[in-house]
Amino acid sequence: MMGRLRELSPRLTLHTSGLSGPKEKALFPAGRAWVYVHDRWERTVQTFHWEWHFGRKARHTGLEMTLNAVDGDNGIRWMIGLWKLFCLFFTIERVPKWLRPYRITERWGKLSVERCVGVRVFGGAVWIDLWNNPNEGSSTDPWWWQTVIHPLDILLGRERSSKRILNDGSCAVPMPERDYAAKATLYEITRKRPRWPWVKAYQRVEIETDEPIPLPGKGTTEYNCGDDASYSVSMPCRGSVGEAAKEYAADLVRERVRLCGREVYP
Repeated sequence: MMGRLRELSPRLTLHTSGLSGPKEKALFPAGRAWVYVHDRWERTVQTFHWEWHFGRKARHTGLEMTLNAVDGDNGIRWMIGLWKLFCLFFTIERVPKWLRPYRITERWGKLSVERCVGVRVFGGAVWIDLWNNPNEGSSTDPWWWQTVIHPLDILLGRERSSKRILNDGSCAVPMPERDYAAKATLYEITRKRPRWPWVKAYQRVEIETDEPIPLPGKGTTEYNCGDDASYSVSMPCRGSVGEAAKEYAADLVRERVRLCGREVYP
């Protein structure tokens, strides 16, 4: 782990690590710090962890406590944040067993689980966690473990969307080796809230080629080392269908160059 180590006393060690600046060495506006507590045999018996984000690095809004926050079976983490202003985390990595929540399973017996208590704001909603497991859920969980409130839905009504086909025809996808014939459907999507007078409208186009356009495989694991292909795309249409087809082709060319270093494949 990168950073700086400093001995505060024979039984305390400070470790700091930046999350900002060149090579993420600066401690501001984002950084981390750990204090390790050792026993007389120099074994680590406790760890305290701080993390801070300020300004544009602050991407959370809320106040929350998470149990079993370290590897899912130990520790307590607190978070307080206000988007684009600050976000602070504090973690105690070792806590007594009576502070570690668990659930009983028929096959495995007692298993540690994470539990969250707090309030968060994201995605246009307010999330209230009273005993929520952030990693999994079950139909048997009580509803009050997590409540989601959508303020705009309450004030203006739930948004409804509709789709209308504007044009259904053909086009050509101009790749470097040749043009690929395709079917193109241009449609308009409108979104409206019952108690809001204005309507949001935009256009999208769906392009489906008559034959696949070849692409190299990503090569990141054994199942994607072979040849790949693109068959269709759904994308925003800010101009004509022909311009959208050219943008689709440009995206495929960039993908070819990124994966194999050339515009024509194979």
